[in-house]
Amino acid sequence: MSKLKDPAAVALGRKGGKARLKTLTPEQRSAAARHAVLSRYGKAKPPSPPKPGRWYGLIAIPTDPNPPKPGDEDFVGGVGAAAKMLDQAHANPQVILWSQNRDEVIARQRQEDRWTEIIDLDYDPTRFTIQREYKPDAAAQLKGLRGLLDAEGEGGLS
Repeated sequence: MSKLKDPAAVALGRKGGKARLKTLTPEQRSAAARHAVLSRYGKAKPPSPPKPGRWYGLIAIPTDPNPPKPGDEDFVGGVGAAAKMLDQAHANPQVILWSQNRDEVIARQRQEDRWTEIIDLDYDPTRFTIQREYKPDAAAQLKGLRGLLDAEGEGGLS
């Protein structure tokens, strides 16, 4: 639904604006334009949500300080030993760094004196949301209080 304007009022407003511009000096017009720009673009914008992208993580691979030796009953060697260590790392990873800059992660990996691995994944923060709000379950609370009061009445708690 468009708003209808009075053509006479539009012409009068245009005429008044043009007449005002003729009376201003170039410095005054520049100051007015500067003020308009600052009022339009000087407002603080809300932070933009994180964008989907590639993330790189540096994780430390846990190594056993006293690994089993050949001949021990729990010894696993070769590829099996590597797979066991990687399973431990996936079960309980020690994350050193997360970044979207792969060069930063590689530089940090070179500083580490332990066995580390770089993992990369696509992260899209718009795919899921975490709602952190507590909603009490009143029915469960009442049931617990009734149970407590019933136990007091039967000689349980006093």
